[in-house]
Amino acid sequence: MLRKRSELVSVIVLLVSVQVACSLLSSPQGEDELLSEVATVQAEQATKIAKQDELLSYLFTEMPRNTPDPRGPVTSVPTEFSPVVGSVVINEDRCCVGGAVGETVELNIQFDAMSPSGDITHMRYKTGLIVADKQQLQQEEWQVYREAVLEEFEITTSNWIGFWVTVQYMDAEGNVSPLFVDDISIEGHQEQPTASP
Repeated sequence: MLRKRSELVSVIVLLVSVQVACSLLSSPQGEDELLSEVATVQAEQATKIAKQDELLSYLFTEMPRNTPDPRGPVTSVPTEFSPVVGSVVINEDRCCVGGAVGETVELNIQFDAMSPSGDITHMRYKTGLIVADKQQLQQEEWQVYREAVLEEFEITTSNWIGFWVTVQYMDAEGNVSPLFVDDISIEGHQEQPTASP
């Protein structure tokens, strides 16, 4: 990189020298004066190049090599490889569903997973008003893999709440996926009174 930069600067110096020479040749001044001006421009450019080379040399040789990252320490923790990938989607990935307090809403949960090591044979999942973590999901029993489950949820409050599904898959070789999560907002509202005739 240092060599290419020096070559580039040399080309620029040469072009500037040619430009100065052309402008001097078109003027009525003598040849000696022309050579003197070209030599001056070349000397100025050589001084600039030497200063840049000195700076680059310092940066490459004198600067500390292990300067701390200004963002803080960078830790490289290898992640566990899992060939099993998948997803979970509630109500075709809609944002929300709603109903009156006391009503029951249906939540269609779609499961999808694949593995290059074999068929997906088992899954475990947990639904609730919070996201299940790995320890909570490990308390659930493994069950035969299904592509869909229909859950019913009774609305008990006239407010927005979140409904979460956390799932983990296993293939025929026993490879286990990471956790996959989806959520949907459920809005409960009070039953509107009906007008009597």
